Amino acid sequence: MMQTLAVDPKRTETDWGAVQVGIAARRCQDCRSVYTCRVWLGQKLRNPRAFRDFCSNAGLFERLRGERRRYPR
Repeated sequence: MMQTLAVDPKRTETDWGAVQVGIAARRCQDCRSVYTCRVWLGQKLRNPRAFRDFCSNAGLFERLRGERRRYPR
């Protein structure tokens, strides 16, 4: 998901620390939308904002891409 959304994992670790990366990884491991995610990731013509409907890391990924506040409250 990070690769598809052009989120640089190294930048993530630098800006947010290993804790945020670990939280995101655990959310992926425990995700209830694995099938939906895989289908979305596998589509060549996908709605680029549809991940927000199913991804529990959407807010984090948006912040890292600069779409929302850069740092959480």
